[in-house]
Amino acid sequence: MKVQCITDKEFLEKESSYNVYAIMIWKNRLKYLLLEETKSPFWHFSYEFEIIDNLLPIEWYFDFKGCKEDPLEAIWGYKEIVLDNNHRSDLLDRVPKAIAIFEKRKREIDDYETARIISKRK
Repeated sequence: MKVQCITDKEFLEKESSYNVYAIMIWKNRLKYLLLEETKSPFWHFSYEFEIIDNLLPIEWYFDFKGCKEDPLEAIWGYKEIVLDNNHRSDLLDRVPKAIAIFEKRKREIDDYETARIISKRK
């Protein structure tokens, strides 16, 4: 999935496109996990973007938590970000192990997106 920034934001370029590495519903708001220009993963509100490619990556996972007392209501994304609560918090805290996992999953998603673009051109 790819989105284009439609607002002026710190650490993101307006009109630039970004691969989405996870999606969550947090307190009734949809957020995307993107790689910022600083090369750090960070969650951003969906209303700041326009979807330019709707296809989700292969091997994404999903979890629904909406019936619990948890501000995280639902999440889609790579295995660790969906199934491991510690990974989500460690990623935001920039714990090296979590960053390494994100980088691995990022490469997989980016490679998938690149292969799709090449196959569309043929």
